[in-house]
Amino acid sequence: MTVEDGLDLAPGPFLPGKGSQRGDWMPLPRGEGGPRSAQQYRLFGKGGSRGDRQPLPFRAGVGGRSAPLRRRALAAVSLGCLAACSPFGGDEKPPLVFARDGNVEAIAPSGRDRRQLTDVPLPGYARDPAWAPDGRSILYSYTPPPEPQSGTGGVSFTLPVADIYQLPSSDGDATLLIAHDGSTEQLETPMWSPDGRWVYFSYSVLLVGSDNVITGRDFGIARVPATGGRREVVVTGAAFPTLSADGSRLAGVRQNPEDGATTLWVSAPDGSTSRTITEARVSEAITAPRFSPDGTQIVYSALVPPEERPLPIATPTPSRQAWLFDLLRPRPAAAAGLAHGIPKDLWLVGSDGTGLRRLTRLVEDDPAAVWSPDGSTLFIGAGGGLYLLRLDGSPPVRIAAPGGHGLVDWRRSG
Repeated sequence: MTVEDGLDLAPGPFLPGKGSQRGDWMPLPRGEGGPRSAQQYRLFGKGGSRGDRQPLPFRAGVGGRSAPLRRRALAAVSLGCLAACSPFGGDEKPPLVFARDGNVEAIAPSGRDRRQLTDVPLPGYARDPAWAPDGRSILYSYTPPPEPQSGTGGVSFTLPVADIYQLPSSDGDATLLIAHDGSTEQLETPMWSPDGRWVYFSYSVLLVGSDNVITGRDFGIARVPATGGRREVVVTGAAFPTLSADGSRLAGVRQNPEDGATTLWVSAPDGSTSRTITEARVSEAITAPRFSPDGTQIVYSALVPPEERPLPIATPTPSRQAWLFDLLRPRPAAAAGLAHGIPKDLWLVGSDGTGLRRLTRLVEDDPAAVWSPDGSTLFIGAGGGLYLLRLDGSPPVRIAAPGGHGLVDWRRSG
């Protein structure tokens, strides 16, 4: 299966640190007033990279610019339209969300009307966006700029942490929903239960010994009530939660701490009655499983076979001319095999463990997929580009390049 140009469709490491390899990112200029705090975000309309933004209009108030007024106005025009207005035309599908260069973005299935939804202070980064079932907000994982921590004997070290934030689709700032517990915990891959009652997520804690040496890792899947409450551990030694559309089943990836082998499993929403549906070594380094809308299949990412693994190369940065051409229509794309690790592809398996097959031959950098609401199409985010794949045998179509990192989502209501 090859990648085609144009759009003619109808509607790394396991954990922690997924999406954190930022060696090819360049520092970007900050606006007036210096970096913003973790809870201060700006929303933008059309636009791509953070380095070419133009100054935004503002209203002067006592002491200078009125940031709350600016954010409210931009939220109403930008993300409010995304979630409530049909901003991409009556025939367009709901917006697709992904993360690129440390920020959450949205894009139309046509590849046009790309919008940056957050503006986090570097070197912090946001990833793993997830629409609420009612389409009124987006969850995402956020790692703030690292701060030194004190170890035994006065030794100072820096380890990343991550929290879960919620960004409303209308007026308001992003707010902290679930905070990390301890100095080395990362909370990632948030996922709503279909009824909106629970938020599931992956947690990972690095264990640091008395000699300031990392001795291991405690990780698993947990959930909290969406309205707030105590954390409940659902499955230990696992990550990447995904729930069926009817909320009756939970799936995820379990990793063997001894050899790193990964397996895909399905259980009840509380983690009970778990059973493995892919055996260890059948698929290596499994990540990002997602149930199909009818619950009969699961798509996931895994390493390509050894004979198909090219030498890693940096994901190319498009020229300004290519960027301008992207504004007119999706440009021809070649499969990219890429920067952050061994290339991966997408695989499909029945939720009962039958019918395993390879779905793509993109040979991409850390791809992740999500189903369209009607189950006809997959939206794929990867380092080399963003793709749509219709599940009728058509080749994947790249709608934008470069792509992004972490999980992706497709709004289902609102």
